[in-house]
Amino acid sequence: VLKQYIKPPLEVTLDRSRYMVDLETQAVAAFFADCFNERLRRTTAASPIRLKFLMAKLARLEVDGGVRFLALEKMFRGDKVTMLKYTNNYSFVRASDSDEMEVRCALAVAFTHFTHDLTNGYCMVTDLQGIETNDSKGRDVMLLTDPAIHCPGALRFGKTNMQQAGVDAFFKVHKCNKYCTALGLRVPSRED
Repeated sequence: VLKQYIKPPLEVTLDRSRYMVDLETQAVAAFFADCFNERLRRTTAASPIRLKFLMAKLARLEVDGGVRFLALEKMFRGDKVTMLKYTNNYSFVRASDSDEMEVRCALAVAFTHFTHDLTNGYCMVTDLQGIETNDSKGRDVMLLTDPAIHCPGALRFGKTNMQQAGVDAFFKVHKCNKYCTALGLRVPSRED
């Protein structure tokens, strides 16, 4: 699937940069998901569900004598592919309508909390959405795409980086769950 920004770039030379920021965000989120899965696996709250991020690539197309960039992602496949929004990049957390969804939502918010804790508050992965699928070994996977990363005090990770305001909004509504507890995640104090 080729994805493009709805709004064309103000400066054509900056088109590639916009996509590279998105690719960096996805790569960083994927690294943290691997860390989260590994750490959680070694706790008393180990989950059979793994978090994984779909990795995008940069496509360069020559169109009408010019160059255009797009993001290239694998297409979600399956009979019942339904995109689910677990959290956004502010304070939304999906209401769970089943025990299975409760587990998935708990994993999503624990992952966000984990990223903040692991980086000592440098950044936080948010805006989690994707599909339910199985990996090549038949394991249950939350395959996520298009995350946002808040990075307080740094202009990094694009326009969805709400910096400290995004971090504060998350912790204002977050209630630690069994995954947060099992991972020993710290809750930042108001002074942090």
